[in-house]
Amino acid sequence: MFEKIPTSKDLIIAIFIAENLGVQTAFISWVTENNSEKLDTKKTGEETQNLEIQLNSENDLLKLQSWLIGLEAKTIFWDAKLAAHQLNLYNNQPKYVVDISLGLELGNFNNPSGKNLDNNSSNILPTAAFQNLGDLEKSLALLKYYNFLQEKLTLKVQNLWLNIESPLAFVLAKIEKLGAYINRNSLQEIDTQLKLKANGLQEDILQKFADTGLNLNSPAQLGIALKKLGYSLKETKTGKISTDRGVLEELLIKDEKHLIQPILDYRTVSKLSSTYTQSFLQILDENSRIHTQYNQLGSATGRISSSNPNLQNIPIRNPEYGPLIRSCFAADSGNLLICADYSQIELRLLAHFCGDEVLTEAFNLNQDIHQRTASEIFDVPIKEVTKNQRRLGKTLNFALVYQQGSFATAVQLGITQKEATAFINKYFARFSKVKPFIEITIANAKTNGFVETIFGRRRYFKNLNSEMVMLRKLDERAAFNAVLQGSNADLIKKAMILLNQKFQNEGLKANIILQVHDELVVEAEASIATKVAKIVEEIMELNQPLKVPILVEAGVGQNWRDGKS
Repeated sequence: MFEKIPTSKDLIIAIFIAENLGVQTAFISWVTENNSEKLDTKKTGEETQNLEIQLNSENDLLKLQSWLIGLEAKTIFWDAKLAAHQLNLYNNQPKYVVDISLGLELGNFNNPSGKNLDNNSSNILPTAAFQNLGDLEKSLALLKYYNFLQEKLTLKVQNLWLNIESPLAFVLAKIEKLGAYINRNSLQEIDTQLKLKANGLQEDILQKFADTGLNLNSPAQLGIALKKLGYSLKETKTGKISTDRGVLEELLIKDEKHLIQPILDYRTVSKLSSTYTQSFLQILDENSRIHTQYNQLGSATGRISSSNPNLQNIPIRNPEYGPLIRSCFAADSGNLLICADYSQIELRLLAHFCGDEVLTEAFNLNQDIHQRTASEIFDVPIKEVTKNQRRLGKTLNFALVYQQGSFATAVQLGITQKEATAFINKYFARFSKVKPFIEITIANAKTNGFVETIFGRRRYFKNLNSEMVMLRKLDERAAFNAVLQGSNADLIKKAMILLNQKFQNEGLKANIILQVHDELVVEAEASIATKVAKIVEEIMELNQPLKVPILVEAGVGQNWRDGKS
C-alpha cells in the first residue's frame, strides 16, 4: 500500500483525511526538503508525489497507523488533534508531527479577511480558502504552508510550533478520548442536595415578596419586585433594571431586610445544579466518564481552554459545594488520582524575568512568598506576620501580577484608595526591580507590537499606542500578563508532552485525564500511584529552567478533592 512512498528522513509528508458517506480516505502528498521551495499551490508539480488510500476496513486503518508510527520523516496535518481522533492514534503517534493550523496561529497569519497570508507570498493560500480546495489539493497545500512557515517564523516560534504545540495535539486527543471518571451516584446525590437547597431558598425569599408568582430566575421581574420593596436600583440605558451580582452585592452592604444574601445564595446553588451536576449527568458515557474538548490555543495567552463541557471551571470558591463537585471526579476501580500543580508559578516567573533580589531570595529559601511580601511591607520578621498581614501580602502579589490598580486593590482589601496606593508604593520600593521590569515590558510591547514568553510565544496588540486611555490601559495590562501567563502555558505544555512520553516508553498504566491551567490530574493504577506521583513532580519541574526553583506539589487520592488536599 505504501511502497510508493520512500522512507527517507528528509521527506515532508502531508496527510489530509477526508470522510464521505462514512468512508475515510487518506490523501497523502510528499516531497523532499530540498524540493519543497519549488511547490506551486495551484498545481501538482513534478517535485511532489501523491497517493490516495481508502480506509474501507479496520485492517486498512491498522496498516496506516503502523506506517505512520514508523515514519522518520516530518508528518504534516492541517489539524493534528482531529487527525489523531480520525485515525485512532492515541497510544502512539508519528515521531515528528507538524500541525499547520497551529503554526499559522502562532505566527499570527490566520487572516479571516481571506487575503494572502503575506504580501510577499502570492502563492500562499489564505486560511479561509483552504476549506474550498479539493482533498488532494489540500494535502499539497499543506506542504506549501509548511515551507512558508519555515521561512517566516522566528527560530523561537518554530521551536514552539514543532516541538511543543504540534506534538501536544496528539496528547490532548488522547486526554479527550480517555475522559475523566465521574462517580455518578455521588454526583446525583449532590444534584439532589442543590435542588432541595434552591427550593428552600426560593420559598423563604418569595414569602418576603407580596407577589408570590415572582420568577426569581427573571432579572426583570426581580428588579421590579426589589424596587417595590424600597431597594435603590437604577435603570440601565435601555430602561431595564439591573440585578446582576455586582448590583446585588452593593445592596448587601445596607440590607436591613436580609433578602439580598438569600437571593445570591439561590443563584449560586441553581447555577451549580444547572451548569455542573445536571449537565454532567446527561453527558456521561457508558463507562461513567466525561469527555471535554481542549483547544490548545484557546486563549490569547496560549493557555489551553476546555469546552463542551468546560472542565477548567469547576467551582472552587464555593466552600460547601465546590469541593463536593470535585470529589465526584474520581479514580476508576483499581486506580488512584495524582493531582499536581505548580506552586505560585507566575510569581516565580516574575522573579525569573525581573531578577529582583528579594523575590529571588524568598523562592531560593523556599519561603512563603505572601508572608515574605507582608514582612517587607510591614517591616516585621517573617515569623511574626499575622494572617491578616499575609492576606494583604497575597493580594498585593497578585494585584501587581495582573496589573490591578489602587482602586480595585482598595476594594479587595476593604481599605481606602490612599492606603492601597501607599501599600503599592511600598511594595515597589522593597521589590525594586519589579516596576522597572513592568515598564520595560510595556515599552518594548509598544515598540514591537507584541510581547514574548519564555519559549518565544508572541501575543500581538493593537491599542498599546492608542490615544484612547481606556483601550491603551487594557492592552498594557494584558501585555504584561501575557508574558507570565503565556510562559506558564509554555511550561505545562512541555511537561504534558514529556509525561505522556514517559508513561508510554516505560509502559506505565498512567494517563493524564485533566489539565486545568497550572494543574494536571493523572489517573494511575493504585499499585504504582506513589511512584507516578514522584515522576509527575520531577517531570513538571522540567530540570529547573528558571533562575528560581520550580516547585510542584502532587497529592494522591481516590478523587480530585482528596488528591488536592
